[in-house]
Amino acid sequence: MIYATDYELKAMARAGTIAVLLPGTSFYLGESFARARTMIEGGAPVAIATDFNPGSLPTESMQPVMNLACPALSTG
Repeated sequence: MIYATDYELKAMARAGTIAVLLPGTSFYLGESFARARTMIEGGAPVAIATDFNPGSLPTESMQPVMNLACPALSTG
């Protein structure tokens, strides 16, 4: 899932679930980015990853994913 509702974000934080964010996939598919700031402020731990998959992000390099994550995930 690329996007989570407010209810799902709160449930993830309560459960201590680590949200694995895939900003490269959102960019590649032209979808909305995850609300990382909202997750962090709500107490959910987050991680950044690639989604090495020819259909959703054909790269396994973390460098462009991290470069994209900084501006794309910095807002709510």
